[in-house]
Amino acid sequence: MKFQRHGKIYLAAVLLVFAALGILRADLIAGAFNMAAANLRSGGTTAMKTLAEMALLGGIAALTLYAVPLYSEPGRDCLIVATASLYGYLAESWGVNAGLWSYYTGEKPPLWIIPAWPLGALVIDRLSRKATEKNTALPFARQAARWLYPAWVITFYCVFTPFLALKLGVPASIPPLLLAALVLFPGTDRRQADAAVLFTGTACVFWADLWGVTNHCWAYYTQAAGAGTAAGIAFGALFDSLVVLAAIKSAGYLRRPAAGLIKEG
Repeated sequence: MKFQRHGKIYLAAVLLVFAALGILRADLIAGAFNMAAANLRSGGTTAMKTLAEMALLGGIAALTLYAVPLYSEPGRDCLIVATASLYGYLAESWGVNAGLWSYYTGEKPPLWIIPAWPLGALVIDRLSRKATEKNTALPFARQAARWLYPAWVITFYCVFTPFLALKLGVPASIPPLLLAALVLFPGTDRRQADAAVLFTGTACVFWADLWGVTNHCWAYYTQAAGAGTAAGIAFGALFDSLVVLAAIKSAGYLRRPAAGLIKEG
């Protein structure tokens, strides 16, 4: 762990991102503050729900500040930030324009949500590496990953396929399903690490999605189609974890040629 070497720089960078978003979209911050204040004044279950949402958001922010400085490797991390930003933007553009989800601001997609992708990718990367590090000492860890990974993949397709098909139809659902396979199946030698990313990502995104949906920041089409909020959150937790895995694996592939050039030089 290189927290002592890069920790302060990473913390400053995360805080700078938060500050920049607050300054650039002060209108959203002011609107959220006014809404929260009005809900708290109303009392009862509305106030309790608002307090729970505030606590959850605070926990997510605290986890980000804790996790991002861990295992810091600037070269690798810059690639993760780049790939997660790109894939996150593409995923958001596809999702909102296809009508799979929408944001309360009506933007397609809102640029203020994009920084959440690289920050989330770094958090998931750190926590998954920490989990893998601890499990390496357990004799059954590698064997467990052999069935945990396919279990996640099966669950993903059981949720992902009907979620797309009900909205887009079967023909339009095939390309995303094939792209998902390109992320999940190559590189089987990394299956233990990939399983850690997917399970950690699903857990982290679940809480982020729970906050966003209950706070009416974004909404999945299933909430209006009768399939329910749970279906949307399940889709978001699994799909976002897949995108993060794609970003982390892409960063690893891109880093290999760069490392080779450095050694040759």
